[in-house]
Amino acid sequence: MIYQLKILLKDTKPPCWRRVLVQKDMTFADLHEVIQIAFNWEGLFLHGFEPKKVNGKDVGSLSILIRPKEFYGEIFNRKNNEYNDNEEILSKWLVFENDKLTYVYDYGNYFQHEIVLEKILPYDSDLHYPYCVKATLGNLPEVEEDWGFTDPEQLKDDINSYYKDFSLTQT
Repeated sequence: MIYQLKILLKDTKPPCWRRVLVQKDMTFADLHEVIQIAFNWEGLFLHGFEPKKVNGKDVGSLSILIRPKEFYGEIFNRKNNEYNDNEEILSKWLVFENDKLTYVYDYGNYFQHEIVLEKILPYDSDLHYPYCVKATLGNLPEVEEDWGFTDPEQLKDDINSYYKDFSLTQT
């Protein structure tokens, strides 16, 4: 099965978001890469996922964190309710349509993204996954390079051209 996710970069006006199709059995580390490509980030900063609605139930008050085990050689000491993004699979956390996550990239600038599982779809052998269905606006770049305010169709095509080289992490 395929997940259709809407990824909204919060606090942007007009709203900056991407709608992507991903395999339900990908890891959160893979989802991080999908988001990095979609927003033209470069992966230079820490990131983490916080489940907000899982299995149809609000869990936002539980303070669950899914993040890398290691960043630039530093190994994090895991606490209760903390998980390794290379081990956690999307389908364990996103079960029903409207289940939600928060993705934070760059804890200094605190680029916060809301991720919503919009639809669960059948696999389409004619598509390469991940696949960007729609994209609005350009990105907020972390460096000088900028896609800027681009035509939405061109932006979607640009994202998909980068996705062609994407391959899933082996778990």
